[in-house]
Amino acid sequence: MKAIDLNSIPYKHRFSGASLLISKANKLVGLGHPLKVIDPQKGLAALAYYDMALALIKPFDPNYSTALNWKCNVLRALGQYEDAVEWYSEIIRISDETDGKAKRNATAVLAEEMIQACEGRKNEPLEVNDADAALFDDPPFCMHAEKFCDWLNEGKFSKAHQLLSPALKETFPVPALKTAWQKMTGHSKPEDISLALEQHTVDWPGRKPDEIGWCYFSISTAEFSEAVTVVIGGKDHAFLITELEFGRP
Repeated sequence: MKAIDLNSIPYKHRFSGASLLISKANKLVGLGHPLKVIDPQKGLAALAYYDMALALIKPFDPNYSTALNWKCNVLRALGQYEDAVEWYSEIIRISDETDGKAKRNATAVLAEEMIQACEGRKNEPLEVNDADAALFDDPPFCMHAEKFCDWLNEGKFSKAHQLLSPALKETFPVPALKTAWQKMTGHSKPEDISLALEQHTVDWPGRKPDEIGWCYFSISTAEFSEAVTVVIGGKDHAFLITELEFGRP
């Protein structure tokens, strides 16, 4: 797949896109009160929006350092002092290359002050929720199958049951789903169970015309190593699980 060349996009369009992202980030954290306590997940989302915007703006655009300064404000609010110092230093570098060290702009002067305030302070622990990091790495039918396995692991057997085809719902009523899962996992706690998609394919022996994909998940802890095999059927992305097998073949 050919990568998009940002240089081929008119800069005014890049800047417009960046402005929307920056506005979104500013609203998330409440611009004007950068050091107030902010929700960590909103702060992390804001950092992501700033980063995407900075990828669109050219470094010598004056708006670049402004957005970078806002990013640093959020880093400080999240207790990420080492990272803030690193990015404040980038603001100073850009100013030095633009105006020279003898005439640093106001943003760079502020960056110097913030470096002095933050230097020597370590990053505080910050829980990063990366649950969506792998989204769309695999075909959509895999996400449907993984949701099913996640709900089983979380004990949400009624929800998992709704993902089954009508025929499979009769084979596996809610109590049967619960029994099959607990028989395989024993008394293991959900947080101790590792669930991973090991294989998936759209072409396998015995595939029926209305079936879309086949998934094989490993289900394991330090005490056991098991698996769940799922076949997904349906039309127009209205997925249903048509076949289900607990345990390794």
